[in-house]
Amino acid sequence: MGVDDGRNASVANDTDALRIVTLAPHLAELVVSAGAESQLVGVSAYSDFPASLLSLPVVSDGFRIDAEALLAVRPDIVLAWGGGGQQASIDLLERLDLNYIQLDGRTLADVSDSLRRIGVLVGKASVAQAAADQFDAQIAALGAERMPVSVFYQIGANPLYTVNGQHFISELIVACGGTNIFADLPVMAPVVSVEAVVQRDPDVVLHAGQAHEPSIWRRWPELTVNQADNWVAIPGDLVARPSLRLAEGGAAICQALDEARERLPH
Repeated sequence: MGVDDGRNASVANDTDALRIVTLAPHLAELVVSAGAESQLVGVSAYSDFPASLLSLPVVSDGFRIDAEALLAVRPDIVLAWGGGGQQASIDLLERLDLNYIQLDGRTLADVSDSLRRIGVLVGKASVAQAAADQFDAQIAALGAERMPVSVFYQIGANPLYTVNGQHFISELIVACGGTNIFADLPVMAPVVSVEAVVQRDPDVVLHAGQAHEPSIWRRWPELTVNQADNWVAIPGDLVARPSLRLAEGGAAICQALDEARERLPH
């Protein structure tokens, strides 16, 4: 059954003893940030930060819940993501008659809001509030007057994914003085064509993790990004999940775009 911000009497009588399961890696991170790591009894696959989470039982692969594993850890509350194709998981939680909360993770505001809600849930509102306030301040500090640059955020190559303007990565790009060339698309993580990227001619291409081989773009030497050699990698772990690490990811994006500006023709 859904729970309203953790205030349902059936789960809130002894917050320090709540047994918590998270169905997305970023939710486990937020529970830790709220000071309640000891109350986690189960997590989803790829919950690897901090590394201590790797010792916990895995009850979900991110899309499908292992009902037997979930029931075995006897959760008092399950934290589910409000997006990412989670409806099947929510339907299963309803059938199992388990308490759960859905938390959005699409925007930067969702990060601090989710952390504060978790803090209330686990009886550590002051800890979570302080961490959320610090995150909000770090994000606000990213904003500064900078020369605008157009940015393509590349995810993979085949298929070629990116993010639209509603995604938290796009918010970080904007905070750093960038313009997401695909901000206008209706899908949050759309597939785009090489031709569409070429047509929009970005000043900078950002990509996370291992450097992508830019050879598919070298066929168009006239592209601004080729002329400036503005193919920039940023740490993937810092921008992949809507957790407090996005503040570090934002700082990395700002630095990358500042350096890319210096390489543009003036």
